[in-house]
Amino acid sequence: MHSTSRSASPLPLWLLVLALVLSVGINLYCLTPRYQSASVPASGQMVQENEDDEDDNDNDRSWAALTEELRETRQQLAACQTNHLATDSLSTCF
Repeated sequence: MHSTSRSASPLPLWLLVLALVLSVGINLYCLTPRYQSASVPASGQMVQENEDDEDDNDNDRSWAALTEELRETRQQLAACQTNHLATDSLSTCF
């Protein structure tokens, strides 16, 4: 009497192997030059669209205004910190 021990359902194992092979195959395909060259124009087009946005004068003015506000805030903070260190008080500057 020779009995072989087999699982009742080998389907989950085969599904796991199939998923692994499919995953490796898709990853290898995405590394091929043909796939990468097909996806480059789409990303290049997006970069070109973003460059057009940088030429917007309103955006440049708002960026300059934010930069100036940040510079002024930093100056106020530095003055507050030096004043606080000089007087050694617990008062706040703002």
